Amino acid sequence: MSSRGNKDVDSAILFNYSKSMNFSYNENAFREWLIVRKNLSKKASGDVVSRLNRSLRIESIDGHETFTSYLDALLQNPLLDTIPLSSRASMNRAAKLFFEFNFK
Repeated sequence: MSSRGNKDVDSAILFNYSKSMNFSYNENAFREWLIVRKNLSKKASGDVVSRLNRSLRIESIDGHETFTSYLDALLQNPLLDTIPLSSRASMNRAAKLFFEFNFK
């Protein structure tokens, strides 16, 4: 929730990650799904959202209908080489969870 504390405004916000991306998602809906459906804590769900956002800054989901397609493109992106291996694994998990959420 934002510092304003307005839950209605927060739940309506869609996030875009670059001007070249048409993709946007409701971060709060994804976070809630992680808590309810995947039994993650509030902190763990926030970590997953953060890792997904980092992944989206490197490679857009636009044009990828499957997790495998997205992961292949992400792994081929040279920017990924600057990310530690441990972070890459958590980014991959976050993207996999997002595809499960978004394309269920």
